[in-house]
Amino acid sequence: MSELDEKSKKVMELLRERSGSVDTQDPVVVFLYHLCRDHLCLGEVERLVQKSVLPEAYTNFQLTNGWLGEYAIDAAHRLRESAWPRMEVDEEAATYRGPG
Repeated sequence: MSELDEKSKKVMELLRERSGSVDTQDPVVVFLYHLCRDHLCLGEVERLVQKSVLPEAYTNFQLTNGWLGEYAIDAAHRLRESAWPRMEVDEEAATYRGPG
């Protein structure tokens, strides 16, 4: 390894120490991390999170694009099924309409 590579590696290690690191086994956390790091600004993700949390007065969301809704259900199931500890997936909720 060249001297420049060694210095670069040390700088990256110091940056990681200063910024902190997080270990997780939660696939939703990993998904959101990659989404924020590589694809969307944090403010946009936060806006979407806020839109996705149901107020207590509501019991479901109506997803008007059926194909996209089915994809979202499938992706959510795959994320939940890979979680540790394993999360239970309610197969009756295959037509997911939100929490509850």
